[in-house]
Amino acid sequence: MRSGGYRDAAKTKVMADDAGVQYRIGSATKTFTATSVLQLVDQGLIGLDDTVATWLPDLNVPNAGTITVRHLLEMRSGLREYLAAKSLNLANVTVLQEWSNFDNVAGTGTYGNASYSPADLVKASSQRTPLFDAGSLMQYSNTNYALLGLIAEKASCRAAKGCRSMETLINDDIVKPLGLTGTNFPSDNKFTSTNYSEAYQQVLDGLTYRVAAGTHWDMTFTDPRVPWAAGAMLSTPTDELAWAREMALNEKKILSDALFKSRMSVSHTDGSVSYIPVRYGMGIYYLPSLATGSELIGHSGLIGGYNTSLFYSPSLKLALSVNITGALANPASWFPLYGAESAYDGAFRTEGGFNTQTLVWNLERNLRLAIENTGSCSTLGATVGDGEQGACEGDSVRTRALAVQGRSLTVKPSGRSFSANNMVTDEDWNASLAPTTEPRPSLTAYGSNLSGVVVGDNGKVTLQASAILETIGVGSSGVTLTGNGGDVTVAGVIRSMGKNTVALRVDETAKNSVITVPSTARIQGDLVLTGNTVLQLDGVVTGVVKVSGTKVKITGSGTVSGGVVLASGAQLVEGSDIARMTAASAASRAKAMGVSPSRKLPPLYMQ
Repeated sequence: MRSGGYRDAAKTKVMADDAGVQYRIGSATKTFTATSVLQLVDQGLIGLDDTVATWLPDLNVPNAGTITVRHLLEMRSGLREYLAAKSLNLANVTVLQEWSNFDNVAGTGTYGNASYSPADLVKASSQRTPLFDAGSLMQYSNTNYALLGLIAEKASCRAAKGCRSMETLINDDIVKPLGLTGTNFPSDNKFTSTNYSEAYQQVLDGLTYRVAAGTHWDMTFTDPRVPWAAGAMLSTPTDELAWAREMALNEKKILSDALFKSRMSVSHTDGSVSYIPVRYGMGIYYLPSLATGSELIGHSGLIGGYNTSLFYSPSLKLALSVNITGALANPASWFPLYGAESAYDGAFRTEGGFNTQTLVWNLERNLRLAIENTGSCSTLGATVGDGEQGACEGDSVRTRALAVQGRSLTVKPSGRSFSANNMVTDEDWNASLAPTTEPRPSLTAYGSNLSGVVVGDNGKVTLQASAILETIGVGSSGVTLTGNGGDVTVAGVIRSMGKNTVALRVDETAKNSVITVPSTARIQGDLVLTGNTVLQLDGVVTGVVKVSGTKVKITGSGTVSGGVVLASGAQLVEGSDIARMTAASAASRAKAMGVSPSRKLPPLYMQ
């Protein structure tokens, strides 16, 4: 369990590495609601082919005679999203706008609050005809789960325990038996633990909420009545991991073997969640990883500043849980995490394109690399010591630096790859997956305040064309030059990911450093240069070249997306020529912004 950032909107409380922190989990609630309904099916109280008309004849749901419980569970009813429906109380606003309550004239009131019963939400959705005939297509809609909650409550009346609320059904029959002590379906807007994370809603798309884009509100105490069975629950990372495993494996037999097998047999391929094509089943879905091509089982959730993903990897036999607070209203989750240089400046930096699903892909990919690597440099000691021409071959993973001093190290292409996916999106934001092959990194370094490769006195490092050096951590660097006469040639790819992590750094103690970046090179991350350093840059840097001191010389015809930045008092050595690369960089930035989406996706509170 690792955490970062703050647990309050004011940024005064640092988020500790505590797996017991309670979060709102939004639509991950659907996994519990669906399981509760399936428990009632196991008890013979509900039939999967029962119709809505059978259970809720007084609600006047469109197509109620043909929509079944199975359709509701699988998001195949055709019923419209109640969040996008017209308010039942106010003119010219949606239920989402009324519930968010961001634009109240007096500037007062509780955000994330509206007086809607589940039946009211269904009524709001029913103001318009369904999108399609039941069973013919899949369309994500919270209305399905409002109806499932109502059906479950009514069915419970047939049991020996008598009528019970949806909250009680889930808390008593799922949460308590599984020992999920930090998980709860609340009946009010409070947390059930004193150890909880605060959150705020940051609005990118002002029109959706009728307020100025870029504004935000404290959404910590969100009223659960509107999300209810579709998105009201609370949980902790510890419980999320346990629940993700139980959903995928049924180890504690929360469902019968037969019904569990039926739940996991999802053949539909026409669905999407957050514009990502998925196979959606009965309250769970199979999420394809854009990074590795593997499938993960679970669900994500988004509600008022809280973004959660909990998934299980069958191939790795590992559960994954990611929670973000202060999340953006428009997550832009379809961007590939790797190879997206053209969108890096436009989307990742200015729109915050990471959400929990992209982080789950990243986490699953990194775990897969750590488990499956076969490279020759994974098991080397702290220094390169196998002759004058040491080499990293295959895909190597390290958690401590590899020092190169008085010797040479060649990093070769890994020769291995992932069968990954590219996201293809048309003008209507309908997405599909295109299989692709993504090369595995040649050398990956994981850790905080870690240098992947440290170049000491007379050390020489060559990253061959098509080879990839990757560093993931906090305050780390891909390559650090520390000694006298260090020589680094980057003909391949360097990627650096994490707060204050850079691609390449020249230490203040380094002397006579030479860095060569030919036209084949692609560097994602910043370069930090000082001392007596010569940089020949003909490749592409997606980041910033930061210069301090007066002994750095930069020449070449490459591009730097963030430009060359001189610290106070710094100046480049005479003979430096950055005019062409900075002009090209400006054009590159304009192009990157041009290819990033000019429209924002319609946000869903309960993803």
